[in-house]
Amino acid sequence: MLIAEQRVARLGCCRDNQPYVVPIYYVRAEGQVFGFSMPGRKIEFMRSNPLVCVEIEHCTDQHCWKCVIIEGRYHEFHKETDKKHAWNILKVYNDWWDPGALNLGSDAKPPGYLPVFFAISMDSVTGREATLV
Repeated sequence: MLIAEQRVARLGCCRDNQPYVVPIYYVRAEGQVFGFSMPGRKIEFMRSNPLVCVEIEHCTDQHCWKCVIIEGRYHEFHKETDKKHAWNILKVYNDWWDPGALNLGSDAKPPGYLPVFFAISMDSVTGREATLV
């Protein structure tokens, strides 16, 4: 399935009638899309309007492509146990983040270094593909 095969997607969110689309790294697990971000525009947008969409694609050429759109709801993890759970899901790929840059077991963290872990529900999943031989 395309969602499980890919690791980079485009997140679409909206605040005050202003759409915003940005690439994200993700892992599909537990029927959700898990991700992380440093605080910034996308987190501000999703906090103010948790209804989001995620676009995942694979394109070989203009005649051979697949695309999936996931519509869902943003959920941010606040408890340390939930953050560690998301961390464990995301670290299934060792290059998801510089492993030395984020260590939830360490007490020493750089000032202002507060990554946000989140999941997006998969309320609706639609897709298309084209394959011309």
